Amino acid sequence: MNRYIWSMNGVPLSETDDIKISGKEITRITFNNLTMMHHPMHLHGHFFRVVNENGEYSPLKHTVNVAPMQEVTIEFSGNEGDEHGDWFFHCHILYHMMSGMARVVSYETPRDPRMEEHPVKHLIKEADEFYAWSTLEAASHMASFNFVASNIRNQFNISAEYGWNQNLEAEVTYERYLHDYFRVFGGVKAENEMADSMDDISTTAIAGIRFLTPYLFNLDVRIDSKLRPQISLSRELLIFPRTAIFGRYEYQADFGWADSLPFGNNYANEVTWNAGVEYFLSRDFSLMASYDNRFGAGGGLSVRF
Repeated sequence: MNRYIWSMNGVPLSETDDIKISGKEITRITFNNLTMMHHPMHLHGHFFRVVNENGEYSPLKHTVNVAPMQEVTIEFSGNEGDEHGDWFFHCHILYHMMSGMARVVSYETPRDPRMEEHPVKHLIKEADEFYAWSTLEAASHMASFNFVASNIRNQFNISAEYGWNQNLEAEVTYERYLHDYFRVFGGVKAENEMADSMDDISTTAIAGIRFLTPYLFNLDVRIDSKLRPQISLSRELLIFPRTAIFGRYEYQADFGWADSLPFGNNYANEVTWNAGVEYFLSRDFSLMASYDNRFGAGGGLSVRF
């Protein structure tokens, strides 16, 4: 499950200006669908002409479907100034609309006074709501929990992994999306300092960047309050309609910049990795099996909610 954002010209509704048009002119708009989904585009309060090979017999519509990798041009008139104020323009797949694929078309004429109780800012706010989702895994060698709450630019994460061999790692972070594929983050991480023992739990502050690379690898580069740099790379790949494989590799270095290293050492490192397979039983449930070099091998059930 991932953050889900749709936009026009790469900008969601909550971050755009109105499309300013004149009621005395013909307005022409060209849609170029560079995605792999259909987008039925709808303009409230208007019929528009779909410009095609039929010339003056081109059809009048209020909604036109823009197929994947296709281009469609429409044009419409402001009826010599008879249209007033603001009109909503959006993809009619409603979860696309609610995730930002919309605009407000605004004439230079005053807004209809009957709309005073419904300001545009309320409409824009609806396209920038927080959505939350979670996963819970219970297996023979470990248990894990992940919680995410996200809107267009902000995301809060809680994650925890606990192995039955008494190894723990948990963190809470806040992320700020600077781009669809790039964000900065900061937070707190807790983990046991001694392997297979919960007697010494260390808590550190963390900060870094996360980037979705080409080929959909998740890259995480960070440093903690003990000045230990860390890099990790993870990927999940659907290999059959119901089967996915996943893996993660994490490397942390310690140069002794904050805490002294054992005598005679000027460098220490820690490597963490896991790999596994998941079979999707339904939208909410999966069977999984994995190996983690901290927790060992095992299998169990994964729940999404």
